[in-house]
Amino acid sequence: MALLGGCASETDPGPHAPDCLVSLWLDAGCSLEGTSSPTNPIRETIAWWNEHTVGEVQKEMEDLYELAIQGTSGYEDECFGK
Repeated sequence: MALLGGCASETDPGPHAPDCLVSLWLDAGCSLEGTSSPTNPIRETIAWWNEHTVGEVQKEMEDLYELAIQGTSGYEDECFGK
């Protein structure tokens, strides 16, 4: 069963389709303007995401969002952009 945005399942190990990563990113609450957005690829971030399951990527993106809304230094830019 496919998840929203082209993600295969929570246990899919990757690599992940770009639309899957974008969907997870937006669902986490982050903006495509964020410096770590899947549309603004930082090769290390994309590589990490592609080495982990959809569920792990989703959790990492949600954690980043939580740090951003708490005002943790650097995470606001990563999630929302400048």
